[in-house]
Amino acid sequence: MASPPLPDHISPTASDLYEHDIANWSEQQADLPRRLARGEQVHGVGWENVAEEIECVGRNEVKAVELLRSVALLHVWKLPHWPEYRAGLTWRGEVANLLPQARRRCEPSIARRLGMGKIKHNARRCAAKLRGAQVQKGNGIGRGGSLDRVPAQRRHTCR
Repeated sequence: MASPPLPDHISPTASDLYEHDIANWSEQQADLPRRLARGEQVHGVGWENVAEEIECVGRNEVKAVELLRSVALLHVWKLPHWPEYRAGLTWRGEVANLLPQARRRCEPSIARRLGMGKIKHNARRCAAKLRGAQVQKGNGIGRGGSLDRVPAQRRHTCR
């Protein structure tokens, strides 16, 4: 939950803005290194918060690729189990859309950080819940059919 805004009579510091107005803080902080690069003297850089936000950008990119691949994999696993279900066309279309998005966003450093085991496990559990069954470790999914069969793909790569 965001912190309440600062009263108008208080002049915000960098850390105040970070806590109360992240959009304004990010604009101001982004301008400071540019000014520094031009040789200007700058003050008020919240280096700890800047470092935290830079790290967050990387984590968010990894999470975004994981989410795209998780949803695509879930649809791939659902298709053979509900062949008569009308949403199958939608699932196929989403897989055809999601995987290229994941490929475009997946730089080599992101590929090294992807937790494909976690992605597969989460997609398998979600599909199991949809089928009203429990994931049985090593035995696929209950009530016929196995969600353990995954289309072949290279390990730790998005391509």
